[in-house]
Amino acid sequence: MADNKIRLLVCGGGNGAHVLAGLASLQDDIDVRVLTLYADEADRWNATVKQNGPIQLEIHDHTKPVEVKTSRDITISKDPNDVVPGCDIIAFVVPAFAHEQYFEAVKPHINNPVVLFSTPGASGFEFQAISVLGPKTKFMTIFSFESLPWICRIKEFGRCVEIMGFKETMGGAYMRGPNGFHLDNALKKIQHCVGEHPILSCHGHLIGMTLEATNQYIHPAISWGQWHDWDEDPVAKKPLFYQGVNEAGAAMMSSISSEALQIAQSIMDKHPEVDLNQVKHIHQWYKDTYQDEIADPSTLYACLKTNRGYAGLNHPMKETDDGMYVPDFTYRYYTEDIPCGLLVVKGIGEIVGLKTPNIDKIITWAQEKNAKGIPC
Repeated sequence: MADNKIRLLVCGGGNGAHVLAGLASLQDDIDVRVLTLYADEADRWNATVKQNGPIQLEIHDHTKPVEVKTSRDITISKDPNDVVPGCDIIAFVVPAFAHEQYFEAVKPHINNPVVLFSTPGASGFEFQAISVLGPKTKFMTIFSFESLPWICRIKEFGRCVEIMGFKETMGGAYMRGPNGFHLDNALKKIQHCVGEHPILSCHGHLIGMTLEATNQYIHPAISWGQWHDWDEDPVAKKPLFYQGVNEAGAAMMSSISSEALQIAQSIMDKHPEVDLNQVKHIHQWYKDTYQDEIADPSTLYACLKTNRGYAGLNHPMKETDDGMYVPDFTYRYYTEDIPCGLLVVKGIGEIVGLKTPNIDKIITWAQEKNAKGIPC
């Protein structure tokens, strides 16, 4: 490019998309664009910016006062023709069930080398990319990362987003088409867009990201621990999610993570050329990822209970007419992390001949909710 600017397209309009667009816009050499296809999000975001100015990023750090940064100009649209052409980097920061429509939206405009990454990466992300994009992938270097880089939440849509914590490290894996960017160059570009933290690393086979994707273990296990024996009576207040985890939920999380590790080891035993050493137990992942946020890393249960970045985050709930609360089983913890996560892991387990009794337990529980008209 003549002007040496990186043209970043952020796909999505949720928590992570707000943060990535806002942080990247602070860099003088990044031209940030946002494509959000959901309903009227693009119009609402643009209207908010017109009325109140750019996004405010509230950065929380327990060692100092809240720091507020103001993003620079961001081009936001629902029309791919406005924002996709000429992009060097495309970031998927949307739920897995929305990936296909974004693949279809960007596909006509990919005619030059492009870096595509998903954060968090969904189970089988690369399979869907190849299926939808077809020959276009020859121009692409495709990355899948294990999680979001931050703990974050929108405070006011299009106006303010809170960053409660930065992860120390974040692992990923990649595939490169014959005309795509080489690894070092591509990863350097992504790191520049994300910022100083987390420190990104990339190694091993892409299927490792399917087995390592942490949301599919964290969210369903905590939800199962809280609600698997719920008597369906409304509760008076929203329970804490991470810091309110019970021992049953933490134990389930450990068990399903162990099943994924067994699958990874089985694949490597059968195919030594496939490197899945990046797949780690969820307890180790927490210790590596939140070194400065966790007060007590001795057990997985303690990691969850004492992670400062998780302070105040509640279970997704619906309010009843009388001001009580019931769990929201339509939330992405159920509609994404189970069908687009644990079901894929279970399927890989079946291919290699391993049973996944604890993953099955969560899936069966979610299917029972689905039988009551609740999608899972």
